[in-house]
Amino acid sequence: MGSPLSIDGNLELAGTAILASTAQGTAPSDFGRIVVSGNTVLTGNLAFALGNGFVPSLGNRFQVLRSASISGSFAQSVFPAQPTATEYFVRYGNGVAEIVVGVTSLADWKALHFGVETDPALIGDSADPDGDGIANLLEYAFGLEPLSPSRTGLPSMTVQPVVQMKP
Repeated sequence: MGSPLSIDGNLELAGTAILASTAQGTAPSDFGRIVVSGNTVLTGNLAFALGNGFVPSLGNRFQVLRSASISGSFAQSVFPAQPTATEYFVRYGNGVAEIVVGVTSLADWKALHFGVETDPALIGDSADPDGDGIANLLEYAFGLEPLSPSRTGLPSMTVQPVVQMKP
């Protein structure tokens, strides 16, 4: 923990290798992580543990690997027990592998966020109770908070022009 393990060059995490990280909180200095200046190939395993009595909350994210690019995925991921209706997921994208604490189903997510509420204007898949322009179904899919307006955590896309040279 503390500073990340920095690798200058490429990393191949082979089939028998294990990336092990223990979280004692959500700040980057609270869990083990690797930063690779080059490209990473994943075929190995991930072992994630908790330390010092830390219990992560829904939506917590732990960026355990950052690289110029990542190909492949962890063959197996081992996680500690979590409270009912929550689960760990590994999310890959933009050169990052991160562990996310999420929910197991849409019904569990609704129960977690809305309790016993039954009004479809609040809990419906296309409802937007926090008025941030993101429907509940998308808030669930991206691990967002349906009662706190925010667009942070949404995927983004950039378009770059392509120049074609003709002989």
